[in-house]
Amino acid sequence: MNGIEMQTGSLPRGKKRPRPHSPSDTAEAKSKLRPDQGSAVSEGTNGRGETRRSNPSRGALPPPRGLSCKGPVPEADQSEDAELRLGCFEMQTTEVKRLRPNSPSVKAPLAAAPKPPAPGPKPKPPVPKVDVEAAQLAKEQTQRREREYFKPYIGEPCGPENRFLVEGPLGRGSFSSVFRCSDTKGRGKEYAVKFIRDNPGLRKATEAEVRLMRRIRTKAVEKDSEGANCLLGLAGVETFMHHGHLALIFHLQRYDLRTALRRLGERRGFPLQDLERYAGDLFLALRALRAIRIIHTDIKPDNLLMSLDKKSVKLSDFGCAIDTQDEVQIKHIRRAYASSYRAPEIILGQSYSTRADMWSAAATLFELADGRVLFAESSNNTMLYDMLKTCGPFKKAFATVGKNSLKHFSIEGDFKRRKTDGNEQLLPMRRFAKPAKPPLLSRLREKLEDVRLDHFAGLLSKCLVPEPAQRLAPEDALQHDFLRSSR
Repeated sequence: MNGIEMQTGSLPRGKKRPRPHSPSDTAEAKSKLRPDQGSAVSEGTNGRGETRRSNPSRGALPPPRGLSCKGPVPEADQSEDAELRLGCFEMQTTEVKRLRPNSPSVKAPLAAAPKPPAPGPKPKPPVPKVDVEAAQLAKEQTQRREREYFKPYIGEPCGPENRFLVEGPLGRGSFSSVFRCSDTKGRGKEYAVKFIRDNPGLRKATEAEVRLMRRIRTKAVEKDSEGANCLLGLAGVETFMHHGHLALIFHLQRYDLRTALRRLGERRGFPLQDLERYAGDLFLALRALRAIRIIHTDIKPDNLLMSLDKKSVKLSDFGCAIDTQDEVQIKHIRRAYASSYRAPEIILGQSYSTRADMWSAAATLFELADGRVLFAESSNNTMLYDMLKTCGPFKKAFATVGKNSLKHFSIEGDFKRRKTDGNEQLLPMRRFAKPAKPPLLSRLREKLEDVRLDHFAGLLSKCLVPEPAQRLAPEDALQHDFLRSSR
């Protein structure tokens, strides 16, 4: 067919098979060519049966599907994406071209969209660098503090010429640990030996406490020998150094009254028969301290030690004591921390005397009877609020004096109550009524049934008077009806 040969094959859907050309048609087409294009132009038919020409300058057109050209056929320009490519269609811009089944351009059918992951817990905000450093510093301080404690083995010798042998632990506090030790040169007599932490500051403070205790022992015996017997003093060789620890020797006692309360059970106290003896010993000790003008400032169940026979107590721990005869206080003597036993004048920042110990003694005795703290320690403002509800209103002249008074009272003497939400409520002093009966009587009756309960509550109420000048002195307390039978 004039150089063109028909081959069998299928045509795309919608396309018509081209009509065969006759020799006359071919001759007529050749006659129309210019002489210089005769060998440069190849013939073919398009999908409509029309003759096509491919010019090398434009790029040769590929033959339609189902046709093959005899002779060389110029390669098509692959850069023209809009050109029809035989046997396939591609999707480009707005043109739709059919793809071969195995063509890499064929995309897999779209899968169902994956479900979004379930929301997990919100990530924690990064810890500020300052908090991390503070926590690390606190950890290091705790570890250093722990290393400062004395940790002996049972049977370890200590003291002058190793005369004492460690028999076992008795307790541990913030500044020291106490061990039961036997004296090999004293027929095996046992003592309580307090080992101060290996800390220069604590050692210096303890040395000052030792000097004060020796002065108390000397002066108190002269002024009040009976009361001096109720003060725990140094015994034997008194002090020695052991592996960097300053050790103090005391006569062995059973345990402190805080431990005794725990042994009695939760929210249980001592019977009034025992409290009568313990209160008498406590007021005798305070009478001796008042005679030599020393304020203990840290009276609480922890510092009252029960004797081995459980019949008496001794006042101990003079690390916070103040000698009022010293014009300049030694600055390294540690002060009592905020506690539930502090008198209101101390909280308000006023000057105070030995009467402050009487307030602490009454609060301690109530706890020993009831098993519960009288003024629970949460903040100074809350403690003052509880004092007002229990003991009645403060006089204006008392409430507005002291370096801390305006933190808790207005200039007119009204109380500034700080709530848990941070707001402040001004309460007039007339809102707090003075109790008609001993304020603690109803609370004590919940736990105790004794004919002398009224006397005991009356003694406490006279020691818990806000104004120090109207508070009972130790001598007056010893003459109260509750203690008169025991003296």
